[in-house]
Amino acid sequence: MHDCSLQGTNTVKGLVLKSQSNSNVSFKADSFRKMKKLRLLQLDHVDLTGDYVHLSQKLRWLHWQGFTGDCIPDEFYQKKLVVFDLKHSNVKQFRSETKV
Repeated sequence: MHDCSLQGTNTVKGLVLKSQSNSNVSFKADSFRKMKKLRLLQLDHVDLTGDYVHLSQKLRWLHWQGFTGDCIPDEFYQKKLVVFDLKHSNVKQFRSETKV
């Protein structure tokens, strides 16, 4: 896991994080806590650890190539997403639990 911290600010609207396809890097999802206006996020072979609730609720476009999870975490807010691109991912089901 990378030690570096993404010092997010309230003004960031787009972010691209890329890694080589043969070496995923990890960041804490908490690193995105201050990025309240984040609308575009591109992650290429990047893992996020921790609670996905810290990702912006204003997120409209998410490209996550190489997502390693087998399902999308329930706490990830997706209601405003227009584009959700999971190329080369391991997703087998959309949600981990069915809610009634």
